[in-house]
Amino acid sequence: MNESKHTPISWMYSRNWNKISDKFVNVVAGMEGENQEANAEFIVQACNCHDDMTSVMEWVHTVLGEYLLANSQEERDYIRGDMEHAHNKLSEALAKAKG
Repeated sequence: MNESKHTPISWMYSRNWNKISDKFVNVVAGMEGENQEANAEFIVQACNCHDDMTSVMEWVHTVLGEYLLANSQEERDYIRGDMEHAHNKLSEALAKAKG
């Protein structure tokens, strides 16, 4: 896996300059061509949601793994609260990603 560091988020798109920049207004990428505004907004939204989505996916992965390894109904019932919390966190992250 590539371990290179990206420009810290949050990013924004400037329609005036057709550039994506970070919160310190350092240019991350220039935009050209057809659909540049829609593409830039999509890139910014996806990048700004990346950390939240990764965190939630790791949490859900852990909770589902625990549930699948549970040896009894009592253990599964105990984990159910974590699953409900994971579902809520996933719903929040999805809402943010969808805008």
